[in-house]
Amino acid sequence: MTVEEIAERLVAREQCVSVAEADTCGLVGYLLSTVPGSSKFFPGGVIAYTGGLKQSVLNVPDAVYQEKAASALK
Repeated sequence: MTVEEIAERLVAREQCVSVAEADTCGLVGYLLSTVPGSSKFFPGGVIAYTGGLKQSVLNVPDAVYQEKAASALK
């Protein structure tokens, strides 16, 4: 499915989507914003790359962040 098809479905359903990104560093939000009229379905997102931002802005519990960070290093 292309980003344009996703946009069409969201608009047809009168829905919107926001993103919270880390490892993608904003790529998903960027792709959504390239569709003309994207403000109809994409109000924006957050790029929280570091643990501190994930915890303070996105309310990711410290235990979850530590567990996922440890498994990523394996």
